[in-house]
Amino acid sequence: MGQTPNTGDTLINKNGFPTSNGFVSGTYITNGLENFNLLQQINCVQSFTYGFDVSRRPVLELGNNGTIYNPIIQHPIVNLEIETLQYGVENEIKMGLTANFTSFISGKNGVGFYASNPNILSGFYTRWTGGLSNILLYPRHYSDKKNFYILLQKDGNEIISATQTEQLNSNILSFGSCYLGSYIASARVGDLPRTKFSFVCDNVQMSTGAYGLNPALDPKNGNRCQTGTYVLPTFVSKQKPQVISPNNIKFSLSNNAGNLNLSGVGFDWGNLKVQEYQIELPLNREPLDSLTYKLPIFKNITYPVYATINISAIAGDQFKSALNDLFIKDNSYSLNIGLANTCVYNGIDAYLNKLVEYSFSNALLRSVQISSSVGQNLIIQLSFSQEVNPALNIVGNNNLMSISGFAFGRNNISYSTTNNLLLSGIDFLHISGNNTYIRGDI
Repeated sequence: MGQTPNTGDTLINKNGFPTSNGFVSGTYITNGLENFNLLQQINCVQSFTYGFDVSRRPVLELGNNGTIYNPIIQHPIVNLEIETLQYGVENEIKMGLTANFTSFISGKNGVGFYASNPNILSGFYTRWTGGLSNILLYPRHYSDKKNFYILLQKDGNEIISATQTEQLNSNILSFGSCYLGSYIASARVGDLPRTKFSFVCDNVQMSTGAYGLNPALDPKNGNRCQTGTYVLPTFVSKQKPQVISPNNIKFSLSNNAGNLNLSGVGFDWGNLKVQEYQIELPLNREPLDSLTYKLPIFKNITYPVYATINISAIAGDQFKSALNDLFIKDNSYSLNIGLANTCVYNGIDAYLNKLVEYSFSNALLRSVQISSSVGQNLIIQLSFSQEVNPALNIVGNNNLMSISGFAFGRNNISYSTTNNLLLSGIDFLHISGNNTYIRGDI
């Protein structure tokens, strides 16, 4: 996965500024050049799918039964879908979503990087390309419009164990100017948690060797930008996703009037056993076209945006209720759902024990389905929706969806011009005093 903005070289220097120094025939030369690779590995990928449709329009004329010709009327849109297993929020951050994450920089010891959870779409709303803080130079606030690179090894060869030389003999499938179109996260007892990211892209290309020119296209003329080079970092094994047991799914709900139960539903939420959840966040992208441009200048998110939360649970105790309570009160709800980390970090903030958590500040009940059969538990299925508005990223925002959890384990490495770290994608680049530190996939 490439950096944002998606044009230019994939190198930055130790001060966080883009640079092209040090790129020579697909390798990096150290010689004290102090450069770092911004390409980052997406972990636990299970599948990818891509395709495109060619939009044509028949040209007709009077007196002719057939068509004169069928021209292509717009540049094809490439649809890319990537499915991964979920372990924390590392992939989400790399894909462009904004999340609160475990931090070990500036004296922090595993607590959240942000004092309060930011809106999940903050990186798509802002256009500020600066670092997340005055000492954290990378990643950047702006996180939309990325490039993706898929390494294709020859039959019988493992990508994870491939050396730099073996990668240079492989092929690369590159996707340019990719905009996130939807995000889905799901978890089920007895299974592995999964995420699915869908993108709309301007370009796809195949090249030989694990380096080449940036796949982004110039919207003015439709040609490749011809600016920027990339070389893939070496792949490494990461954390292993955990199998979900009944006590791993953590769920809490309260209405914004202070009651812990759903009005008009009649079940005790304190005794509910969640078995499965699925969270969907679709982003409708509208192309920004312009005269004299062959491609859209940008693909904006059209608001309002709504997230959907579907929950399946074994019902708890029942109490007296009436459906008209739901209609009369029409409460909104604060809803938190996610996964606990099976690893316990003694002596470190409890934030680390949270693998991933989704928080919704103003969820609205959409549907309730209750079912029971012989020999089976009473099952209740609930569906909520939540408007997500990153323009109101403030405390008390009634349209806030956030994600937080474990990411980027404690792995600080001091910078040194003699350390050959340049082929490993970095997760963080930050400065403390006179020292520059990176945390990366090494």
